[in-house]
Amino acid sequence: RSGHTLWKRGDWVEYLGDDMQWHIAQVRGVVRQAPDSFDWTDAANENVEPEYQVFYNVGPATLMPENTVRAAEAGLRAVFGSRPWVWQQYALLMIERYVWFKKDHERDFMEIDCQKFADDLFEAWLHDERNADFKNLFHSYPERQRDMLVYHLITPFELLDNITEDEDAWHFADEDMSVYTYLSTLGSGSMFIIVCFVLQFTIPLFLLVNALQGSERFDADLTDSSNFHLIADWDLICNGEGNMVGKLMIMAVVSLYLLTVIPESLIKFYRTTGESATTYSKLNSLRNVVWMQSDDTLGQQLGFKLDRYMNTAYVCWLYGVMLFILFNTDDVLDILLNALAGEFVHQIDEQVAGAEWYDPDNRWLTAGAWQLAVQSSLRLRILESGTLFCKHYDVDPSEYAEAMGGYMHGLKKRSLAARDDRDSSYLLPEDALFHECAVYCKSKNNEYGLEQFRKP
Repeated sequence: RSGHTLWKRGDWVEYLGDDMQWHIAQVRGVVRQAPDSFDWTDAANENVEPEYQVFYNVGPATLMPENTVRAAEAGLRAVFGSRPWVWQQYALLMIERYVWFKKDHERDFMEIDCQKFADDLFEAWLHDERNADFKNLFHSYPERQRDMLVYHLITPFELLDNITEDEDAWHFADEDMSVYTYLSTLGSGSMFIIVCFVLQFTIPLFLLVNALQGSERFDADLTDSSNFHLIADWDLICNGEGNMVGKLMIMAVVSLYLLTVIPESLIKFYRTTGESATTYSKLNSLRNVVWMQSDDTLGQQLGFKLDRYMNTAYVCWLYGVMLFILFNTDDVLDILLNALAGEFVHQIDEQVAGAEWYDPDNRWLTAGAWQLAVQSSLRLRILESGTLFCKHYDVDPSEYAEAMGGYMHGLKKRSLAARDDRDSSYLLPEDALFHECAVYCKSKNNEYGLEQFRKP
């Protein structure tokens, strides 16, 4: 029926917060709303029931759409065991292997329906003859419980589709994106980061040196190493003398900072470290999840910290330096130019990232967000440790050792991975076909065919 509700008040569920993590909480209320397009005053709609949209108030969150609420993992594990979550890790590894980064290719990450991929993989796994015991357990429960499990397992793949398809929820042209965000997300692009980092520190320092050497309040020579000195004339500093017009200009600039820079900086702090609904904030939240799991690369780790500090601590340092420069500048034009220079330096990293030539269509950043979403659900530290794997997924260590040929140090074994990679029985049927086509194209020196069938 219209507006059918999956959950009722008092149910314990998980909801997806703005921090991009699932939180367990109790449903406080169910809200059914008619769509905005439905006209209640239209006589034709007098006996027509609208297609209600259902929202849930869960824990501290309000008006959560149905696709952000799911059954609690603890309850599902108690019913179905841990095996489905082992499958989920397998499915995430498989889609990472399956997807390409090649524009206009049928397997490009922008073209793949990730939820359908996972659904098909789950059906194949469920009906595998080696999985007959779980299949019997699965079908022994009503359809609603089965659907709860499947949807819970598929939610990471739904997020992947949202990143590539929902431009309203994931607007990668967000003005907060900077070159440091790219490094944090992709783990690469160090050349632009070095250039921006150097410029953002050296320009304010050069302006500071120039202001000190040109100010009557200081006896300074900061360029001659043999006569380096900086002496403050406290009489001039404290007696209040100076150009009155210059002082009025400084007051105007400080007022401008109070009305624009400070509020915007506070909001930027929140979007960087808090839980805002903006794309930039959600991207930072995903990064934080991967950081806490220790599943990020060295480049990503460096970019994550730079992105945070350059949008928080650096902003405080920059405007502190600029205010000092302004208060020690008397010429009206110099005050204005220095104030504009501060704004320019502040936004260098974002201006470069927003340039049309840097990342056309935001394709690289979208791919980075897609990969982060996979990393946030793929528990690599657990997979690479046999002990943690057995503990987390309730696997008998003796059975794990037998399956791994006595190797108990997790799935991160290069020789075993290389052997399995060559075993066609582990490939999806389409992957096996791609592999055979690539081998054939290579034997015929068909470069175009290799580009179509061999993953870059």
